[in-house]
Order: sequence, then C-alpha cells, then structure tokens
Amino acid sequence: MLFRSRLVTDRIIKDNSLNVDPPPATSFFQRAWDKNESVAKATLNTPFMQGIAKDNLFPVAYGTMTVKDAHYCYHGATSFEIARIRAESFHKAETALIKLLTDLTASYKEYNDYFRDPWHILMPDTIIPTTVSQGYVNHERRVANYEHPIYTLVAMLPCYYLWFWMADSLWKHRDNPLYGFWIKGNHSSRSAYTIGNFIDKWQKDKKPFDEKTAFNIYEKSMRFEQKMFEEEHSAAQLERILEVLNHGK
Repeated sequence: MLFRSRLVTDRIIKDNSLNVDPPPATSFFQRAWDKNESVAKATLNTPFMQGIAKDNLFPVAYGTMTVKDAHYCYHGATSFEIARIRAESFHKAETALIKLLTDLTASYKEYNDYFRDPWHILMPDTIIPTTVSQGYVNHERRVANYEHPIYTLVAMLPCYYLWFWMADSLWKHRDNPLYGFWIKGNHSSRSAYTIGNFIDKWQKDKKPFDEKTAFNIYEKSMRFEQKMFEEEHSAAQLERILEVLNHGK
C-alpha cells in the first residue's frame, strides 16, 4: 500500500503551476468534503483503520488491502490516460487540463512500479478483484469514458484527501512500531489540494462543470472508499483466513 501524497509530485506541481494551499471554503473541494464527512468518519471507524491506530491490524488484512490498492492504481493510470486521450480529441483548447492529465498518467505509471518489486504484482490481470474493488474501478472508468475529462479529477479526489484526513486524525499514533509508517506516509494533503484548486480555478474560469454531476461522482467514490476499507476486516473473511491457517492441525 502506497502513499497518496506521491501521486502529485513536485515536478507536476511546478510544471503545471499548481496551487498547494487549502482550497477556499466556497470551493467545490470543500463543499463536497463537508457533504461527505460522515462517510469519512465511518471509514476511519472501520476495524481496518482502528487496527492501524491500535497497531494490531491483522497483517493479512493489510496485505489484502495492498493488493486491492494495486488493482485500483493500475486501472487508475488507464482511466487517466483515457481522460487525456478524450481531452486531446474533443477538448483541444483545454491545454492546461491535457497537460495535467498527461503528467498524472505518467505519475501513476511510475507509482505503480512499486507493486512490481516488493509485492511481485506485474499487472492488474494478475489480481482477482473483490466485487467492491472492481466496482470502484468500473465507476472511475465510466467517468473517464463518458464524462468530460474534468470529472475524472473529481472521481479521484476522495482517494487523495480521505487518506490524508485519516492519517491526520491518527497523527498521535504516528510512532507506532508496526503501522506508524502508514500514518506518516499519508500525512500530506498536497495531492488533494492541488487537484481541488485546479477544479476551483476551472469553475471560476466558467468552464463546463455541472455540480450535480460532480457531487454524484464524488459521493460514489467516497462510498467505494468506505466499502474498500470495510470489507478487509469482516468476520467472514477472518474466519476463512483462520480456517486456512489451521488446516490440517
């Protein structure tokens, strides 16, 4: 499992002149978050995240989540690339959006190299996704395929900011010997703020942006994030794992 702060690199910020400050209270970023904060709190209270906080998360649950994260990120790179191709084909005048999508596609592909080394996961086809993880991928792919490319950024926003928010909420546990690295590694709002500010400027420039569509896309992504964390600690899953571990004893 990697760190969302790495997705929008310093190079991307510099090359695209992105703003890393917290988006204003009136921005879509902040209003969408406020509207879905209850989902964020429910995600933080999942057994998985409380296992991170208490430093007693079952390692198999952490590993399973990492594999699902690889599936999500591999497909995320493709979704960004689809959005970029469609922007170049149908929205050629939107050079800033095209440049950002191009850079994010490259960043995701570089980010995904991590899964090939310590986790030995070569490509998404080598992963058996859960119903939830496949649903999340399908949701973002549908947005990339059929909506204006700006909404692909909207679909990715919950992933960026939720992880930072949860790490920030657990900051007092950052020195935990087992999972403190997860808290420290995700304690950066850079990726979320830069994308949020890009969307805010897009709206202020009066470019195509239907807020009802955007809110629906954002909420679906938030709900999928919650479900992704929820399913890793289900009683049924732990029962199956223990059955396998105890087989033959």
